[in-house]
Amino acid sequence: QYIVFGALAAVALQAAYHFLALWLNRDEVSNATRRLVAAGGLGYFIFVTAFYVYASAGALPITAASIAPVEVVRRAEQISPYEVSFQGRMEFARDALKIVRDYPLVGLGGGGWNALYHRYQSSLYWTTETHNHFFQTWVEAGTIGFLALLGVWVSFVVLLVRFWRRRSGEGVRSSVTGAAVGALALGLHSAFDFDLSLPALSFLLFAIFGAIRGVAAEALAAAPAAGTAPVAATSTAPATAAAEAKSGSKVGKSGWTPFRQVLQKGNHPAPATPAWLITAAVIGLAAGLALLLPARNFYAAGNVGAMGARALLNKDLETAKRCYTEAHRLDPFTASYAADLAQIYAAESVAEDDAVKHYRAIKLAREAARAEPYNARVRAVLVNVYLVLREPLLAAEEAEALLAADPMLASSYELAAAARVEAARYYLRLGKADLARPLLRPVDDLVREMEKKGIEVTPKFRLYQGAIDTIAGRLAEAQKHLEEAARQRDTEFEAKAWLALALGLAGDARRSGELASELREKSPEFHELYEALRKESSSWPSSR
Repeated sequence: QYIVFGALAAVALQAAYHFLALWLNRDEVSNATRRLVAAGGLGYFIFVTAFYVYASAGALPITAASIAPVEVVRRAEQISPYEVSFQGRMEFARDALKIVRDYPLVGLGGGGWNALYHRYQSSLYWTTETHNHFFQTWVEAGTIGFLALLGVWVSFVVLLVRFWRRRSGEGVRSSVTGAAVGALALGLHSAFDFDLSLPALSFLLFAIFGAIRGVAAEALAAAPAAGTAPVAATSTAPATAAAEAKSGSKVGKSGWTPFRQVLQKGNHPAPATPAWLITAAVIGLAAGLALLLPARNFYAAGNVGAMGARALLNKDLETAKRCYTEAHRLDPFTASYAADLAQIYAAESVAEDDAVKHYRAIKLAREAARAEPYNARVRAVLVNVYLVLREPLLAAEEAEALLAADPMLASSYELAAAARVEAARYYLRLGKADLARPLLRPVDDLVREMEKKGIEVTPKFRLYQGAIDTIAGRLAEAQKHLEEAARQRDTEFEAKAWLALALGLAGDARRSGELASELREKSPEFHELYEALRKESSSWPSSR
């Protein structure tokens, strides 16, 4: 109800302001009356401001402190080019220029920064915006869009300069100047923040542009240049009367003067609307209406998808599958619906040994990858889908795509190494050692890349690194990496299963047996893994 009341109040106040302005513009309204209205408006503003400050200071002392001069001084003292937030935004800008270098002409398209910035970032950070509207436009619309945006601002500034150099009424000059200061401040701030990514602020800015353009153009057409004598005023009453008599619009049939004409009586009659402007408005309205159906579908998909997520958390797979299927139908462009649906089908295919669901999961996973190829979270889900489906080759391909999409996350390297292990084991089980050999190369390239980017090499990565070395027969390196992984609780028992195998292959039967006994007592699950690996190892290069 507050929203409704607020909207009604806003409409009423806007209408009152509009009609008051039209009335004050009439010739018969004296300057004294105008000054009286201005003084009343200023007094009302001062009263409301004083009341707000008084009420805030009384109810919330912290509010009074936040607007006190000492707080303003403190905030001002923090302004520095070395401030963490400012440095971060400069880094965003540098990374944006890297993208522009690779996509210079037409850019990536809408949402391009959010989709691709992980591949270009200099350090690990999370942001959906560049915090610079000009560079965001450059990334997403390319140099063509960037120059178009600059052209808008340059033409706006040129218009202001031309307007300020002309004679015009002080009221018009003050109004245009005040609006221009607001527009310029918004534009300047958008170079350091994502103001104009918010639709409301973009609408406001371009509304200000349009208002200034209309007022300034009229003033430029009517006012002489600065330094020239003003043209003597001539009476327009006869011409106006003749025009009104000709049009028959001065007095209606009932004998009453139309309300709009009464309000606009004076020197500013309402201009005729050009036909092209009406056509453009109709086309724009039609285009907006055409977007209603897809907008409705996307909104409905979001609601149904949220229901599916809740059902999945409650382990209600049937409801989750039904919701995600509907969400994917309504919005095939959002990859998460297809990816989550693929997870459900993958789990069911394994539990039920259902080939139809198996291939259905693969189809959905591929659709998700096509919909958002640079979405690292979706790629990570798809790696796990393929691992659950026991499709190690697809998992390895997806892991490499994940690593390319987000090379700043340690988990990307972990999944890439894990997928190499599973794919190598798969090929060796099939007796295709030549295909497994490239996967068993040392992962030093990944380690160097992690160190170059300042990413800590995690115990889980060391686990998979040791597993690859064990399969390949680099047993000394394998023991070192697996012992490091075994010291961490999260990877302890899995690392010990691989370490027991590596020790056995190296001929250290005593230590291998001790670890196997420990696994049998403390973690039967990983003891089974050790036994399975021991049987597989007969076909590995390390056994030859």
